[in-house]
Amino acid sequence: MSPRPRRLPDSAILDAAVKVVSRTGPERFTLADVGHEVGLSAATLVQRFGSKRALLLAMLEQTINLVDERFAAAIADHKSPLDRLYAAAINRAAEFEGPDSLSNRFAFVLLELNDPDFQALAAESGRKAMAAYKGMIEDAVEAGELTEGLFESQHLAETVYAVTTGSIVMWAMMRDGSSKPRTKRDLDTLLRPLRRGPRRAGTAPVDAG
Repeated sequence: MSPRPRRLPDSAILDAAVKVVSRTGPERFTLADVGHEVGLSAATLVQRFGSKRALLLAMLEQTINLVDERFAAAIADHKSPLDRLYAAAINRAAEFEGPDSLSNRFAFVLLELNDPDFQALAAESGRKAMAAYKGMIEDAVEAGELTEGLFESQHLAETVYAVTTGSIVMWAMMRDGSSKPRTKRDLDTLLRPLRRGPRRAGTAPVDAG
């Protein structure tokens, strides 16, 4: 007899875990809360994932896929490499419902960084984003949007990642409207000195509203 199919995929449970972490923060996170979100018991979740730690690792691993999706969407929606970079950076906080949610998500990552497995996944997420930014930066140089020779593309990609991370953290601290205008302003401050000439005809600025 073949085993009964699971009615609820692991991905749905992990999405629920993200919602719980975003709502409660890492210290008050419980399997019971995740189970309540999806209609399963905490014991069933342990059977599925092995432990609370294993579920959280699987949750973080699943969120890494959002990095690829965000950059793919920016590439699909914009022709200009620099507009693609802006879109990917500005939409970074789109997955967060608000500053409290963002604060709880960051608290979770920071709290778990002393665990080598969590740290490895967090580093992988960062490397994915920085590699994508690096490709967009090099494309922008090739397209004549950024001035060649003023920077090293890997270093600038790392700085873009650091600036956008700082932007959304500042947004969570200051609670001053949407995160997008702040991120765009900070990117403008970083990249404006590196721009090459006026905007080319046919390219439209990214909407930061």
